[in-house]
Amino acid sequence: MKFSCEAQVLLGGLSIVTRVLSARTTQPILEGVLVKTTDEGLQLTCSDGAISVLTTVPAQISEEGTVVMPGKLFLDVVRKMPQAQLKVTVNEHWVAKLSSQGVRMTLSGQAGELYPSLPLVSAENSFVLPQTLLRDMIQQTSFAIAVEDPRKVLNGCLLELDNGEARMVALDGFRLALRLARVGAEAPSLKAIIPSKAVTEIARVLEGDENKMAMVLIGGNQLLMNLENTQLYATLIEGEYINYRQILPGSWQTRVTFDRDQLAMCVERCSLIAREGKNNLIRMEIGQGRMVITSNAENGEAYEELEAEVEGDDLTIAFNVTYVSDILRVLPEGRHYMRFNSPVSPCVVCPTEGDDFLYLMLPVRVNA
Repeated sequence: MKFSCEAQVLLGGLSIVTRVLSARTTQPILEGVLVKTTDEGLQLTCSDGAISVLTTVPAQISEEGTVVMPGKLFLDVVRKMPQAQLKVTVNEHWVAKLSSQGVRMTLSGQAGELYPSLPLVSAENSFVLPQTLLRDMIQQTSFAIAVEDPRKVLNGCLLELDNGEARMVALDGFRLALRLARVGAEAPSLKAIIPSKAVTEIARVLEGDENKMAMVLIGGNQLLMNLENTQLYATLIEGEYINYRQILPGSWQTRVTFDRDQLAMCVERCSLIAREGKNNLIRMEIGQGRMVITSNAENGEAYEELEAEVEGDDLTIAFNVTYVSDILRVLPEGRHYMRFNSPVSPCVVCPTEGDDFLYLMLPVRVNA
């Protein structure tokens, strides 16, 4: 096997695939990166057994072949090589010689045939979304994925397609995040629970070009996301996701119209004190055309008074400031609603027009 390519180009490809490598694996071969020559260039593959990422980088192929290189070491070596043309030769014993501008290094690899095959994913359930939209849907919901919850289904995002709409939902028992997008009537009806790690990796490989599309295929318990030069495979979480629609309040007793940037600055200042306290809380007093936000700790207190459009009953309610900050961070600019029913009922954050997103967070019961 013999090829050459720009070191920076090879480094870019390795940086994409090696992120899924696991420090602990029962299959030592998965500590490596599969390097394979193709007509399109050099194909790089890494897997942790549940998530696999494949990308292709341009290269000049002199002799075809495959080899499994030690993943992290190969990445580090290429990173330290001169940023110039890099020549790689692999002999019959899977020993690779790397050379560039007088620098020579040797790495021992393994036979490419030892690397597990990628799963076959049926194209029966497939749809296409702009990469920017899919990335936004992930970034605006993934913060609410549960961490190591015994209810396995909550350790991922629900992707739901029905009637030309795509919904991405995450919840952890204290908050819920929902993002909706229109995908066209030709999209199939399906439900899939994507693991948290796969969600993170998908967001990383998606590009910000509005003209680039992502094709998603789901078959059985496997997902395949196909981009221009990169494919990501993930084993889905099996089980029935919680019926989140039953959680969403259908009415409200108090509604506040707020500006995201204005409220975010108030909450950010109050959080400096709240995080010094034992409970990380902020309190909101709503009524008479204003919202008063306070936080207290042993070594300080914060008070913010904000003019607001208030409809309905006066209300005093408290939240974990992290939950409020996480929602405000992913909200689009502009004015939105906060809807309340009581000091112990969930708060809903939603747009003043449309239904593109919805966030729900539970309050904290505090003494009056």
